[in-house]
Amino acid sequence: MKSRTMVLFTLVPTAFTLGAILLAVYFYSIELSNQQHRLLKEALIASKMAELRGYVKLARSALPAREQTEGVADLLSRLDFGTDGYFFLYDDKGRNLMHPRQPDLVGKDLMEMRDPYGGTPIKDLVAASNQGGGFVYYYWNKPSERRTVRKLGYVEPVSPHRWMLGTGLYVDDIEKSIREFDAQARANIHGGLLVLLAICVLCLLLISGTGLALNIRNQQRATGALRQLARRVVRSQEDERARVARDLHDGIGQILVSIKLLLETAMATADRHGNDVPVSPGSPGSARSFVQRALDRLGQALVEIHHVSNDLRPAALQDLGLAAALRAMVLAIGEEGGPRVRFSAHGAHCPLTPQQGTALFRICQEALTNARRHAAAHRIDVLLLSTARRVVLSVTDDGKGFDPQRVRPDRGGGSGLNHMRERMLMLGGTVSIDSTPAGTVVTAVLDPRSRP
Repeated sequence: MKSRTMVLFTLVPTAFTLGAILLAVYFYSIELSNQQHRLLKEALIASKMAELRGYVKLARSALPAREQTEGVADLLSRLDFGTDGYFFLYDDKGRNLMHPRQPDLVGKDLMEMRDPYGGTPIKDLVAASNQGGGFVYYYWNKPSERRTVRKLGYVEPVSPHRWMLGTGLYVDDIEKSIREFDAQARANIHGGLLVLLAICVLCLLLISGTGLALNIRNQQRATGALRQLARRVVRSQEDERARVARDLHDGIGQILVSIKLLLETAMATADRHGNDVPVSPGSPGSARSFVQRALDRLGQALVEIHHVSNDLRPAALQDLGLAAALRAMVLAIGEEGGPRVRFSAHGAHCPLTPQQGTALFRICQEALTNARRHAAAHRIDVLLLSTARRVVLSVTDDGKGFDPQRVRPDRGGGSGLNHMRERMLMLGGTVSIDSTPAGTVVTAVLDPRSRP
């Protein structure tokens, strides 16, 4: 579930970013295509206008001398440029003098003729010619398709005959070229977007594959670490059981054996002398003395049992809390002699779970044991700082110190330090060890709100 969540939180922002990039590229491509469409249309119309102007200039240069009028119409009718490209000739009254594609119009007055949309094309052309020439948009029959379409015409006056010479291009041919360009541009945009989409999908696959591989690898590492931690916990439990068994055997067991021997000796003495014991009951060989010695040993056994029980689970820790248990442990160590140990607690009382209190107690116990046995310390300070957000336990000694990197379980030592880290790791806390030749500081930090 955790690896799926990590992959999800990796893929979703990446997919969102790539999708936003694709949308931005698409909209900017459409905007660029529209701009190119406008520029192309303007450039194409400008080039067609220049072309029409050139055609009319060329036709005028082919006309005979000014005083000659015969053969002009026949000459212009033979000048064309394609099926729909031709010249036309009108006088200034709107009468058609020559039209190679529509000969039925020749000789007719078309000044007031209207197109299907209510326009007066010939009147507009004559007006442009009277102003010295120009371009006019109008609707006219297209010979190749036999339908009325929009046309761009250019006319110039022909002096001194008071004629109007012109030609034109049908706008749908220009629009067809523009549509072909737009279709090619859209095809290029869609092709580019498909390439980008393929790249994005490939990136997502690579990211998801890489993230999945890393998650699997991390999960394998975490599984290995958990297995190793479990082995260490089992080994720690076995070590603790072995220690308890050793304490029971070497301490309480021997005391109980001696009590048994003393009681057996007392019984044997009582059997030899009967119920009437000699006047000297306090003598070393009397039954009373053996019983008294057995009682003394029984008291020692009770003390040992108390020590073992306290090591397993301190009563003060359960009844009075962590601060009281630490204070009792420090007082007990002080009574045994050795380095001077001082305990201080600051901050408000912070409720801890039994696991949290036991972990901090054991860390302090291990740190004190290390300082007394290995550091040759003369002074040890134990500080417990409690706040609403964290509990800090610090054990400082003035011993000779050590190198934490060299004291490791795989090098024959450091199991106690490793147990400290493992306890905090299981509870979500941290343990730091700072050791120099001037002393060692062990600091455990735990958030009381975290729960194992």
